[in-house]
Amino acid sequence: MALVGKRFGFRVVSLRLLQPEQIAPLLIVRTSRRRKEFARDIPKILELLNPTSDSAHHTAVTFEGFYFAVEDAKGPFVTTEQVLRGEVEGGQWAASENLYPYAHG
Repeated sequence: MALVGKRFGFRVVSLRLLQPEQIAPLLIVRTSRRRKEFARDIPKILELLNPTSDSAHHTAVTFEGFYFAVEDAKGPFVTTEQVLRGEVEGGQWAASENLYPYAHG
């Protein structure tokens, strides 16, 4: 995690490892980078922190769930969450429309 933080310009504020059935990190980070630039990097950050492996008809996941929140000096500006337990669920919140890391409708 330290290497990913160094590469993308964030530090860990809080990390809790919940264990509903398997491990599910609740990670809050802080950055001094520009919000829009950081938000654009979130998909790659999460790929590195929560990798998956795909084969023919199966996907192996690292964590059952993953909550990721980003803040800066002004406060929180992006959160994402995903849960994989039989089905895939997820969501995202951003402080403004141009900060969503994933396409949405």
